[in-house]
Amino acid sequence: MADDAPGDASDVAPDAAAVADGVVVAQTMQRADEDGSGVRIETLTLARIPENFAIMQEFLGSKHCCCLVPMNCCCESEADAARTFSKWPKDKRALGAVALDTSTDRVIGIIQGAGFGHPCELHKPKKGEVYVDHLAVTSEARGKGVGTKLLNWLEAAARARGDHTLVLSVLRGNPARRLYLRFGFVSKKADPCEEACGAIFVATMFGRPYGCCNPGWGAEDMYKSLA
Repeated sequence: MADDAPGDASDVAPDAAAVADGVVVAQTMQRADEDGSGVRIETLTLARIPENFAIMQEFLGSKHCCCLVPMNCCCESEADAARTFSKWPKDKRALGAVALDTSTDRVIGIIQGAGFGHPCELHKPKKGEVYVDHLAVTSEARGKGVGTKLLNWLEAAARARGDHTLVLSVLRGNPARRLYLRFGFVSKKADPCEEACGAIFVATMFGRPYGCCNPGWGAEDMYKSLA
């Protein structure tokens, strides 16, 4: 599930990516901030899992199961998150990145992709797809283009793997949808019965994070062709 606020930023791609037998080995980016934005993107490593976990906790804390229980009360622990990351196949770990504030070296945004055959809870990626498993930015860093930088990074990694489509799911009412539209994502109409079931599922699992009076219900899948 993707969650971020809109913003403008210049492209950032993986520092180096080698494609061998369909596996991308993305080298951690250590270069200085090149566009003056104060943000640097690095491949996610085990050392960054505590900060990655903290941002996911903030993200999940804004969603309430049955509109009552914060979802971060029910998620795995930081130690579990580190074990899960370590068990992922190398090519899935290579699809994760963090955005760093260059003045503090602190993580302010995270993204994780999942390709065909990778473990993924909300979507089963098809061949040639990379699903945005999660995209989140700290509350103080939203609206500054961090989400755009992370999406640019993941798109470059997907292209290096030879994938042709990016996919993400977004809750209706999320203002980040404007970012995804600008980035080239488009929605596909779902079956009305699936829409109704999806709206009930989302309201049960995530509550109404954008306000009870928000006209948006449920979630939608969005696609971007990399052809």
